[in-house]
Amino acid sequence: SEELLGALARIDGLRVIARESTALATAESTDLRRLTQRLGVTHVVEGSVHRAGAQLRVTLRLVETASGQTRWAREYDRNFGDFLAMEREVAQSVSAALSLQFEPRPAPATPMDPERFRRYLQARALLRAGPSGAAQATTLFRALVAEDPSDARAHEGLASALYDRGFGSYQVVALRDEALSEGRRALALDPMLADPYAILSEPACRTARWDECLGLLAKAVRMSPADSHWRSVYAWRLGTLGYLSQAREQLVLALAADPLAPTPNYMMGITLDALGDHAGARPYIVRGAAPGNATLWFNAVWRHDYADAMRLARSYGDARWRPAYVAVTAALQDPRGWPAARAAIEASEQASAPWHNWTRVLLPDPDISGDIALLENVWKLGYSAVSTYLWAPELANHRRDPAFQAYLRRNHLIDYWRVHGWPDRCRPGPGDAVACD
Repeated sequence: SEELLGALARIDGLRVIARESTALATAESTDLRRLTQRLGVTHVVEGSVHRAGAQLRVTLRLVETASGQTRWAREYDRNFGDFLAMEREVAQSVSAALSLQFEPRPAPATPMDPERFRRYLQARALLRAGPSGAAQATTLFRALVAEDPSDARAHEGLASALYDRGFGSYQVVALRDEALSEGRRALALDPMLADPYAILSEPACRTARWDECLGLLAKAVRMSPADSHWRSVYAWRLGTLGYLSQAREQLVLALAADPLAPTPNYMMGITLDALGDHAGARPYIVRGAAPGNATLWFNAVWRHDYADAMRLARSYGDARWRPAYVAVTAALQDPRGWPAARAAIEASEQASAPWHNWTRVLLPDPDISGDIALLENVWKLGYSAVSTYLWAPELANHRRDPAFQAYLRRNHLIDYWRVHGWPDRCRPGPGDAVACD
């Protein structure tokens, strides 16, 4: 089904709901009216697959959700190795039924080996199972690459598995470097793949090489426009540079393709918070953030809903940080509580070294240079998108500080803006400085 989703997404003018939202919605209900409400779709492709050895029988139909009528139906009896050819036929039939145009990718020179393709799909599925799944997928993809070094998608899969394991902390240098090497190899074999461009963008993004960073992410999005994950990452990097409106536009597209997926919802919530639309941000954060996530608490604080903020503080996911969130919430309502809040913040940091407590940015006399370094470290390590909060209205005091100008110069943001245009809150200032609202 994931392969078929990718083929249908290449039909010009057709919005196809991505795998994650499709799976979430159909797990709740397969009722067409319910799917229409949850996903905003006009048509559904449904069917069944039966396999006997190398033989495959696929029965499919295209259903109009408003009327429940079948617009197109067909049964396929094929050798499993001819799957890609069948995939193209299905996409062409769906596009014809909807009066749309489909331009298929070139057919492979030889039929795909059924057992090899099964192992490839198994490895791809493991990538969605977290770190342990990525480790198992690495083993499977290594075997596929060893058997056929000319298989671009096997190299892409190995790059993705290594990326998931090596970039999470940015400390596993051997895995990180191998991921980049496999990504380059995949693109040399097939420049139409999406994942390698995004993987290769990581070192550039984390070292403030913005032209390379955003250029590679834009290519990944062009190669796979329905992939909400890479579009969300692209939006995150745009937000880091202060391009909040552009980030929001990308997230609108990501959510159109994958409306229930946590990542684009989470990123939309953070972006709207940075734009100052805290009420609008809340439903996205609720859909996208894990329980106990700090973004839920920040949103409640910025909405001045201190009852909700206190509820979130008392149920904060990490017990080491919980007393600090409770104390800061209390101090925001009664300034006499700030000395106790500061002490709680420092105690939480001692218990969680080397991590810092993000509530520091709300102190009445913040260490602005330290706060900016903290948020800078967030995007350089790549473990959170809260660096976007540096553009929030509530942190205008940070943007007025000389440390912010040093941050912009140190990370080449001003250089990028002068060539590519100024972000939402900034404009040229005197000399080599900028003025940011």
